[in-house]
Amino acid sequence: MLVTIARDRGLPISIYRPGRISGHSKTGACNSNDHTYRIIKGCIQLGSIPDLDIEWNLSPCDYVSKAIVYLSQQSKSLGKAFHLRNPQPFSLKEMAKYLCSLGYPVKLVDYDKWRSQLVNNPDSSANALYPLISTFAESNEQTSPPIQKYDCHNTITGLDQSAITRSVVAEPIVCPPINAELFGIYISYLRQTGFLNSSSVTK
Repeated sequence: MLVTIARDRGLPISIYRPGRISGHSKTGACNSNDHTYRIIKGCIQLGSIPDLDIEWNLSPCDYVSKAIVYLSQQSKSLGKAFHLRNPQPFSLKEMAKYLCSLGYPVKLVDYDKWRSQLVNNPDSSANALYPLISTFAESNEQTSPPIQKYDCHNTITGLDQSAITRSVVAEPIVCPPINAELFGIYISYLRQTGFLNSSSVTK
C-alpha cells in the first residue's frame, strides 16, 4: 500500500508479487524446511494425502529470480505490478499420483480422517507436519478458501521479449509447469540431501 501511494505521488516504482516459491527447476535445490516440502514429507510419513480440491501454485526459484532481474531492468516495467505465479498450478490429486509413481505408496483420504491420522498418531511428533498442526483446521469446511485469481498478464507480456534482449541465455524466461518430470527432480534432491529416505519406496 505504501509503495502504491509512492507510485501515485510520482516515484518510479514497480511491484513484484511472488506466489509459493519452490526449488530450482534444474537441480531441485530448495529450503527443505519450507511449508511445501514439509507437507510432501509429512504425507509420505502418513501414507496419505487429504482428498481436497486444492491447487498448488509453485514457481521455481530460478524462474522467479530471473524474471525479477529481467523485468526490473526494463524501463517499461515502471509503475506496473507483476504477479510471479505459475500459470499451470497442480492439485493434491496430481501430487498423490506423482508420489506413487516415484515409489511412495500414498492414498487420497477424507480430510477429517487425514487430520485425525496426523493428530492422533502416537508418533505424530516425529512427523514433518507436527510443527504445523495448528494450521490445519478441525473442519473440512474451513480448509478450502475461495481460490484467488491473480492476473499474470503483465509478467507474461513483460517477459515476452526476454529471449531477444538477453545476451546470456537464448531462451525466453518462462515458468516451467510442475509436472511429473519436475516433481521427480524435487524428490531426487530431497533424497540426496537426506530429507527423504527410500525406505517407503516400493521395490
